[in-house]
Amino acid sequence: MPSRQNHYTLSNRSGRNYGEENYSSFDRSNSYDERDIVKHRRVTAQPSSSRYRYRARADSETTYSSSSCSSASSSSEEDDDDDVDSLSSEEFEEEEVVDEDLANSHDCTNMMCDWGSFLCDLEQDLREQNQQQQDDGIIERKEEAQIDEQRQDVREVLPEEIVPEPEVFENVAPTQELSQPHDCTSVFCDWSSFFGNLHGEREDTIAANQDVIVAVEATAFTSFDDSFSASSSSEKYGTNFVGVIRQCDAALAEQYGLEVGKRVAAIARWTVNSQLVSIPSDRLWPVPDQVDLSDVASLMSAYLPAFTALHHGRARPYCYSITCLTGRRLLITGGLTVESRALIRMAKLAGVEEIFVHGKGEMKDQQVHMLDDWGWVVEGSIDIVVDYCFPNKFKALRKALAKHGRLVCVSKQQDEAQGISSMVEQLKISKMKRATMLDFAEHVRVNGEQVRADMKYLLEMLSSRYIRPKIDRYVTLEELSSISSEAIKKPLTGAVVCELASRHIRNEPPGKMHSEKERDYV
Repeated sequence: MPSRQNHYTLSNRSGRNYGEENYSSFDRSNSYDERDIVKHRRVTAQPSSSRYRYRARADSETTYSSSSCSSASSSSEEDDDDDVDSLSSEEFEEEEVVDEDLANSHDCTNMMCDWGSFLCDLEQDLREQNQQQQDDGIIERKEEAQIDEQRQDVREVLPEEIVPEPEVFENVAPTQELSQPHDCTSVFCDWSSFFGNLHGEREDTIAANQDVIVAVEATAFTSFDDSFSASSSSEKYGTNFVGVIRQCDAALAEQYGLEVGKRVAAIARWTVNSQLVSIPSDRLWPVPDQVDLSDVASLMSAYLPAFTALHHGRARPYCYSITCLTGRRLLITGGLTVESRALIRMAKLAGVEEIFVHGKGEMKDQQVHMLDDWGWVVEGSIDIVVDYCFPNKFKALRKALAKHGRLVCVSKQQDEAQGISSMVEQLKISKMKRATMLDFAEHVRVNGEQVRADMKYLLEMLSSRYIRPKIDRYVTLEELSSISSEAIKKPLTGAVVCELASRHIRNEPPGKMHSEKERDYV
């Protein structure tokens, strides 16, 4: 009888090994007669498309004998050895099953599922899950109560003449998450009352621990939707703003280089009639003193999205070099819009050799033609394609791309990108190599640190006068409706900067407080 090894192999007449069980991981510290005793094992051979399959079954609790095993265990061991040795030397036929009945000397029992125990365990798991949810709710309520206590402690530290008696503001909207229609709370300003009480008694609010209160001075637009029309009663939202910090937590804002009186900028969805904005400190970018805030607002509305689209999908450290795109060829679809003009400027600064632009069929006044008219000129030679016409038919774009070319589709607003056609085009993009889709708002939300680095680089370029945003005109809040209707009919040549009434706060001392009617939150 061949000695027992760590590996057991079954062979047919030709000597081919059909199955192998590895027992090298067994614990050999307890042995009997220098052999492992594996109880309740059953080895079967089953045909499957002219190949054998062997299955080893064991109880859930495999036991190993010690030196004090009884005679019954020794007898069982000998039976197991005889079975395995006979399997080693037996010649198998295609339909033969090497096995013993479960009722024979193997003394095996079927592992039946105890449904009663299973249901009890399931019920216990559900109870524990419900209890965990209740505990989480209690912890969340305790944290909210602790935050309220901290705010009350801050109010007690300030002088009594600064902090008024607690009062309920009826027009304060609740804080909302980024996924909501707007990511900030707003206290809508009564402008007539504001100008009437400009020199009156003023007070300030206590921001949350992570928030900074900013006095908004300007915002910029490169396009307008239907909400800006004079006939629309819906709330108007901006996507960026610049201003001056009026209040912040020193310990938290120190890591971002913020302080009271510091000029900052941010990209956020907010109501355009806001005056004071409450926003987390990690979403603010310091603005150099030598640049104008209107230029910074235009930079965020046009140049930052263009820079992101130009380098989307590339490693960021290489994007800040003036030679990172030397010798490349660029194709821009969508016409000479404000964003595409900024993209052309950033591409030239990066060393792009040739730039091609084509527009939509209805953009006849932009002096660009459809790609179908001159596609043969750029066929197979474009390194970068930035598509502002999504959803679009990509047949011509695929022909224009070089072998290792890159396609970036700039997604429109969520409500404009809905529908069957958009989903079909997104499916086509997913099947294309080196093709990406850019949702700038989502990009800012997810890649905050990367956007901060991009904005810092663009501010340096602005300070050095390598770039100078083109401003179409300056408007007031009341003039936005008329400008928006005009911009829909005729494309803008530059950003529209809206200067808010809070610009008068710039030269006021930082300690000066503001009245309730001047407050607003983002």
